[in-house]
Amino acid sequence: MKISYLDNQPWLEWTREERVFCAMVYEQARKDVRRFAQFVREKSGLAYPVSADWDVGLEVCFYRDFLWHHGNSAIEKGYSQKRTFDLCLFSEETIVIIEAKVFGIFNKDDAKKLNSDIAKVKELICRPDIKLNTVALASSTYFSNHKKFGKEEVLASFDGFITWSDLYNEYSDNIFEKANSLYKSQPKYV
Repeated sequence: MKISYLDNQPWLEWTREERVFCAMVYEQARKDVRRFAQFVREKSGLAYPVSADWDVGLEVCFYRDFLWHHGNSAIEKGYSQKRTFDLCLFSEETIVIIEAKVFGIFNKDDAKKLNSDIAKVKELICRPDIKLNTVALASSTYFSNHKKFGKEEVLASFDGFITWSDLYNEYSDNIFEKANSLYKSQPKYV
């Protein structure tokens, strides 16, 4: 591929968009969802049965789509139509919401929304007993820096943490190594 204005590089070398990288995670996860569920459990330190039947979702507009499938509107029911989870794992007894960052950081608004989502999802599916876990996916550098300089309450909403480097080690896909390197990076020509 020779596109001069992209320095003869594919767009994948230019992007910092987390949805692109989450799509790559989703692609790997769909090949063997149980393996992905086990990976998430092991790396994040969560406790849930991996032997269950699992499904994985990407860009999950949970409220909008769940309510639509039940003949309702998210807006009419008071739920956000736009609220989207980057990735989700679903089993009969467990939901794992994975929120990802590549270049940016998690902030207080992210934490506030996530705390609210936990109760809302359980209420919406009428399953107060379902185990709902939240996982932050970000660069290993981000988590290292957050321990030194971050605000504790920002990551307190998450039950577990996974790095893009963990994904690279599990799936040997260089795209995850690239995602891990992008946190607060500078363009190569700066």
